[in-house]
Amino acid sequence: MAICVPSREIVIKSVKTCKTSKKTSLGHQLAYDWIMKSLDVNRTVSPRDMASAIGMSESSLKRWADNGLLSFTRTGGGHRRIRIHEAIRFIRERSIPIQSPAAIGLPSDFATTATDPENDESLLSLFQRGATEEAESFLMARYLGGVSIAQIGDDDIRPVLEALGHVPHTSEGILREHCATQVCLQVIERMRVLARGAEPRFQALGGAIGGDVYMLPTLLVSGVIEEMGGRAVNLGANTPTDSIRWDLANRSADSMPDLVWVSVSHFIDENEQVDDLLRLGRDCLDSGIAFFVGGRALVGPIVDRFTGFEVHSSLQSISACLASAKLG
Repeated sequence: MAICVPSREIVIKSVKTCKTSKKTSLGHQLAYDWIMKSLDVNRTVSPRDMASAIGMSESSLKRWADNGLLSFTRTGGGHRRIRIHEAIRFIRERSIPIQSPAAIGLPSDFATTATDPENDESLLSLFQRGATEEAESFLMARYLGGVSIAQIGDDDIRPVLEALGHVPHTSEGILREHCATQVCLQVIERMRVLARGAEPRFQALGGAIGGDVYMLPTLLVSGVIEEMGGRAVNLGANTPTDSIRWDLANRSADSMPDLVWVSVSHFIDENEQVDDLLRLGRDCLDSGIAFFVGGRALVGPIVDRFTGFEVHSSLQSISACLASAKLG
């Protein structure tokens, strides 16, 4: 499951600036808040605007729509309209570069171009020199180019944050790691919004175990769930199993989740918390709710205690499981 965490994750609330970044953390947060408010995936655009965004002719776009490759609705006057969610799906499936995101009301960093692997700077290098805006664009370009949230988490974010977490604990090194973590949190939340379908096929609930302060692993899991057609309620870091159990006990029958997950990057009391997880897992299965756990703390003999339960060591493992699972 989500093991892509640094050793010292903190959400930045300081106004200090990463050395070569153009924005302060506060300014970056304000820009992020504006983007999230403007990112309405249910908003519709015209074929002309979408064609302008991707550099295609309007006639080609209408032809794709009429051939069933691109879903659309019609206005009362018979004009085609395309949901932003559907536009993003179409763009990602075909790896079509977005030349003018503003044409369909998307932020400027959604612009993507054909990449040259030999000349592209690595994500690690971008974070090391404090280029947070370029790092955001790097990750968004990967997603808009068709790479899954699971693969981005496993192959891009995880190794980079692990590398940053093992640098000497200088003031600059710690700041670089914290900046990188904040960027990843914000970008994954944006991907979650873009991945969310109008009608989920299953409902899910989860978070990180009590005492586990890492927010990114459980957020990534929720993003994978959304990408695989679910609707995820992410309870975040430091969520005791008793809190999840209380939530389940106080839900009506028609609002029960189909799946519960728990991310475990760190144990406070291994034996006691493993026992709590096993009790929660059995309660879920007895109630007909699927249950899985995972994380970097679940290794070696600990995994053997979860016989009969789903234990995942990567996001792509979760994605593959959800693709075949019958939920909802």
